[in-house]
Amino acid sequence: MLINDERDFLSTDFNSPLNFNHVILAIRPPQQVDRHTVFATLPHPALGLLLFFDPTDSSTPVGYLPPSLQANYGLLVHDGGELVQLPVLAPGANKIVRTAKLSIDASGKLTGTAHEVRTGPAASELRDELLAVPNIQRQKVFQSLVSGLSTGATLTSASVTDLGDFTTPLVIDYGFTIDGYAQHPAQLLLLRPCALGHKGDDLLEQEKPRRQPVIFSNTAFHSDSFEVSFPGEYSIDELPKPVQLENSFAAYTSQSSVENHVLRYSRMYQLKSIRVSLEQMNQLKEFLRSIADDERAYAILNTVAVAHP
Repeated sequence: MLINDERDFLSTDFNSPLNFNHVILAIRPPQQVDRHTVFATLPHPALGLLLFFDPTDSSTPVGYLPPSLQANYGLLVHDGGELVQLPVLAPGANKIVRTAKLSIDASGKLTGTAHEVRTGPAASELRDELLAVPNIQRQKVFQSLVSGLSTGATLTSASVTDLGDFTTPLVIDYGFTIDGYAQHPAQLLLLRPCALGHKGDDLLEQEKPRRQPVIFSNTAFHSDSFEVSFPGEYSIDELPKPVQLENSFAAYTSQSSVENHVLRYSRMYQLKSIRVSLEQMNQLKEFLRSIADDERAYAILNTVAVAHP
């Protein structure tokens, strides 16, 4: 298959051979191939099921496609030639599943460990970063990752499993601290249950009215599940309200609960479409605003009054 390695470069109205700069493969896989692990496929009326694969991309395993090739048009060469649009991989192929056990002390310092399982571009991009530097320098990559997930975070530990095996999900573990994470006015303790990750983007807030749709690099499915233990002298006064957002291009939910001095927060973010039309700009803006509000929302803790004899 002849293709351009930049999505939307090729015009379908004038698909000149001069516009192709790359070649990938369209493979007819065996019938017993597991469609749950091989995502980059497309049924062809004459050739049957086709699996698209870029053998020049050393970080993208068989069954996946680099984001720039998804939804891209290529010239499929067999008995003749025809222009074919490659598939967009479903959100379930591009996952970040993150769990964290955290604790906050009376001074407002947050300490914890996190466990992540990544697939798709989130895995391949981080793998590339880690493999590009000597082992002794990989802590810097993890520090940059943690700093991007939460402002002021300091890395305390990090490890990665099966870094060189591109056929498996990327699994990472890291520890961190954040001084002054919680605010401490009087007898209150104010903390944000969403301790890691930023999904609320301000990309539409400062710009002039758009003339082109918003195009994301790939679909995605991200989930976070955090447990935050807090000092026994505090009780919960108020929790952030649950959030449930759904539209044609994305979905987002979050909820908080508390039990035995442990605050539990979970959320799910799903980007279902890579292209958001001009007619949907207001929906996208409100969607991102609502996520940003949820990420900034505080749980309010109050000291428990102790009765003295």
